[in-house]
Amino acid sequence: MIRFLSDKLYTKEIDLRTGKALGAYLIKKAEDYIDACGGPIDVVSLKACGLEAFDVPCEWLSEAEINAMIKKMEDQESVLQNLIKPFS
Repeated sequence: MIRFLSDKLYTKEIDLRTGKALGAYLIKKAEDYIDACGGPIDVVSLKACGLEAFDVPCEWLSEAEINAMIKKMEDQESVLQNLIKPFS
């Protein structure tokens, strides 16, 4: 399911903020529809780690930030349905 949705929704042109929201959304969909998949969702931005700024820690998003991103994505599902409708 995650592969299908990510194939339809992900592009290399999305920005970091959108990528974080999409990642959280995909994991939420897995939690909703796959048995034994659950628990709190962690989102960590690795952009600041290692390569560009060795002294900057990774960015961990708060549960509130993650839930807000997921809510925004879910609010747009009616628009997203047009992208993933089966051929008629």
